[in-house]
Amino acid sequence: MCRGLSEPVPARRACLDRVGRTDRYGFGSVLHGRAGFDCLRNEWKLRDRREYDVDRNACRSRKFERSDHDQQPQHQPFNGGSIGGLADAAGTIIFSSGASINGNWSTAASAQSGGQIIFQSGSIINPAFGGGGTALSADGTGSQISATGLTIGLNGAGNNVAAKATNAATVSLLNCSIAYAVGGGGNTGLWATGTGSQISSTGTTISMPGGGGNDVGARADSGGSVTLTGGTVNVEGNGGGETGLLAQSSGSTVTANGVAVTVSGGGGDVGAKALDGGTITLRGGSVAATGSGGGEIGLQASGTDSTLTASGVTVTVPNSSGGRGVQADNSGSVTLDGSSTVTTSGAGTHAAGVTSGGTLSMTGGSLTANGADANALNISGGAATLSGVTMTSPNGASIAAPGGISSVNLTGVTAVANNNQWLNVSGGSTLNLVADSSTLQGGAPTPAAPPASR
Repeated sequence: MCRGLSEPVPARRACLDRVGRTDRYGFGSVLHGRAGFDCLRNEWKLRDRREYDVDRNACRSRKFERSDHDQQPQHQPFNGGSIGGLADAAGTIIFSSGASINGNWSTAASAQSGGQIIFQSGSIINPAFGGGGTALSADGTGSQISATGLTIGLNGAGNNVAAKATNAATVSLLNCSIAYAVGGGGNTGLWATGTGSQISSTGTTISMPGGGGNDVGARADSGGSVTLTGGTVNVEGNGGGETGLLAQSSGSTVTANGVAVTVSGGGGDVGAKALDGGTITLRGGSVAATGSGGGEIGLQASGTDSTLTASGVTVTVPNSSGGRGVQADNSGSVTLDGSSTVTTSGAGTHAAGVTSGGTLSMTGGSLTANGADANALNISGGAATLSGVTMTSPNGASIAAPGGISSVNLTGVTAVANNNQWLNVSGGSTLNLVADSSTLQGGAPTPAAPPASR
């Protein structure tokens, strides 16, 4: 056993030379501070601040190589349960530019119990061999991972996570690149779970192509929060149920500022979804659900206290049948303002749908449905308030109420481009409509009144 800092310098150097060259208190320029590689556990682990231990016999088989001060180390865990780098007990690991983590890791870098890991620009995490891995994992109050210019590669085995914050930990990404290989589904790009857990990302690209379904670009649940600024989120799988942004459960939030979100798959894909009390806030940027499997939705709020707010966002659903540009259902609430635009194509793909107690509020902007039998607003059991909105539906009604009891309030709305029906009430539904200072053109067919009893 090499007793690191407690041994004289010559003895320490001799021991470390048999394991791997070092030029600081750790291995190479990668581990700054008192750190060591626990070969028995396959972990880079922060030790006590006074000393670190290295079992040189176990380490002899490890492929940690450093031939000179310019060559960066490569950390190579050797089994699927291993950790590439572990910082705990308020310790810190720094991965320098050019450093890489390779091998069959289950977690590439883990910060626990107040530990901190820093990736400098140019670091790389290469894909592990098996599925179910997590590239970056921060767990516990005070635990932090920060990365600038980090490249993260994940394999196509499925159920992989690029970055996860749990139990009030924090992950911060700047100008990073996250790329998944084509393959299995169930992947998550960024995931903050638990009260106080936070992930912030600026200028980061997330690419999840060809997944097997049920992939999520960025997710917050159980009180976690994800904040994205700039960058892109592309979840373009082969299976169904792909989701770009997901906030699920009360207190969970996803905020995206100027982010381009694209989803596609085998059907039922959603660009941004607030579910079961979650909150999503979008400012600028775009959301596109480009799949053709059917039932695609751009923006959705579903469930009591679920809220989705979009300001100045461009929403497109260009290829779906039976989809929606935006949808508020099951008492969820969607608010659009700042000249947001919603455009859909495809048979029965309405620009906006409100059902089962959902509410829609829109100020400015436009609702455009171009497909056959597609309405600008389709409402069946909910409430919609539109102000200064332009409604276009050349092959459908401006407003359709096919069922339920609903209310619609219009102020300064223009609805002149339609299938000669600005309003269509059917299916025994009841619609309470108030229109003020609005331009509405076309017919308004409603169910015939029942004959008077004699």
